[in-house]
Amino acid sequence: MIGNTRRVSVAVAAAPVPLDVGVVVASGSTVGVGVTPSPGVDVGVDPSPEVPPFEGVGVALAFGLSTSLLPWLVMFPSMGYGLFGTHGPEGTRLFTSSLMTHAFFGLGLWIAVRVMKCS
Repeated sequence: MIGNTRRVSVAVAAAPVPLDVGVVVASGSTVGVGVTPSPGVDVGVDPSPEVPPFEGVGVALAFGLSTSLLPWLVMFPSMGYGLFGTHGPEGTRLFTSSLMTHAFFGLGLWIAVRVMKCS
């Protein structure tokens, strides 16, 4: 067998990232804004200009947060971290980081829809 069979825990090997919350906000919102206007994606936007500016933010956040279910119930357990990532490596906040990232993903979706309505 050729190659390295030893694996190093990312939680141990990776250095802390300064301003990690900023990275979460930027990446989650960028993905949300980037995915929404993709070809073939029906966002269900009513083009009428009479829609209040904050309508739909709750729905977008709920959708973003609901996408956390896949990592919590499938991805983390399949990686050996247990449901909701409760048995993840020391120093990681799997549940919280995925919750924040997916919330900002939903916020990015809402921003993209608002921008699409204004144009």
